[in-house]
Amino acid sequence: MLRAMRLLAVLLAMCAGSAFANSPETETSFVGKPSPPFETRDMAGNPVASAKLFDGGKVVVLNFWGLRCGACLAEMPSLNDLHERYKDRVVLLGVNNDGVDGPFLARQIGKMNLKINYTILPDPEMKLVDLFKMTVAPLTLVMDPKGTVRYQHVDYAPGDEKALEAVVKSLLEEK
Repeated sequence: MLRAMRLLAVLLAMCAGSAFANSPETETSFVGKPSPPFETRDMAGNPVASAKLFDGGKVVVLNFWGLRCGACLAEMPSLNDLHERYKDRVVLLGVNNDGVDGPFLARQIGKMNLKINYTILPDPEMKLVDLFKMTVAPLTLVMDPKGTVRYQHVDYAPGDEKALEAVVKSLLEEK
């Protein structure tokens, strides 16, 4: 019974994600397609490459966010929780869409007293924003360990974290 309820929750979450992916708020749905390859650096300057991420066999969550985005900031605690629960099997990356470099971003995060426990990727040249055709923030994509986008969602409202976690759990169970 519990397994059936969990499966129903996953199916509803995926349907909701698909509906959002095809809404007018997003130009392109990546669901069912391979993630575009990318290379960038985290705030400490360490390289981050999609090829290496998907070579590691983990689920990858990519969340685009901005410093002035209320929904983005409201979503952060749930992303912190997701990261803590699954950090050994899930890579969570927060792509900042403010067009600023790592040192500036670090100062702003400190000034705003933001608590973020997952990897942040500054995108000063908006390369990842353009690559993933981000037009609305927050934008969250979940890729399976092979690099196929399995979930795409724009915006954030309380409760959305349940659908995100259901998708992550489902992908982890597929492995």
